[in-house]
Amino acid sequence: MTSRFKVGVALLVGVVVGALGYAVMDRRPSETQAESAQVSGKSPLPEIPISLNYVDRGSGNGYTVQFHNQSQKHLAVLVELENKTFGQRQSLPLQLAPGQMAEIGAAQGWTFVSGEVVSVKLDGHLTRTFQIP
Repeated sequence: MTSRFKVGVALLVGVVVGALGYAVMDRRPSETQAESAQVSGKSPLPEIPISLNYVDRGSGNGYTVQFHNQSQKHLAVLVELENKTFGQRQSLPLQLAPGQMAEIGAAQGWTFVSGEVVSVKLDGHLTRTFQIP
């Protein structure tokens, strides 16, 4: 082999190895996280640290839903209410201090009945959906 041929092969190998390295390194973290989430079945987003409790006040006005902030941070969530039976929908912003509980029920203008859907949304978190028992 001539030295000119060896230099050409070395350059070609260098270009191929460099291109492969660039292709591997050019992956964005969000794509990698999304792919690993699909493989593992988990979402890269955390769950909203809110728990719900359903209370029957015995007044005949359906349930009152209590929203509990389980975190040590102030949360500004969007609560979406849907009653498919009556074709009603409503979105309500809800501010919760750390550890605070807030209620939505007849006193706030919404009567919860069995089968209704309650969704809680917070940017950067998975939407939580609950159904009234």
